[in-house]
Amino acid sequence: MSEGEAREFTVDGETFLVTAEPRSQYRFDWVSGPNPDYGFVSSIYPQGHMTDEQIIASIHDFLAEIDPETGYLAD
Repeated sequence: MSEGEAREFTVDGETFLVTAEPRSQYRFDWVSGPNPDYGFVSSIYPQGHMTDEQIIASIHDFLAEIDPETGYLAD
């Protein structure tokens, strides 16, 4: 993905809009989640581009930490 590009990924039945941002950062908007405007940001070092496999793994790891009662990261 190049900077400014956005793509949709579905992982574990959940849909995320992933946007490549400056400085090798990626914004993950959880569009199918229970809480509006919720998601996370990740970056890759050294600067470069995340592969689809890295993006999917990041989403899977995020979802594994979600509290099913609240839809937010568990405390």
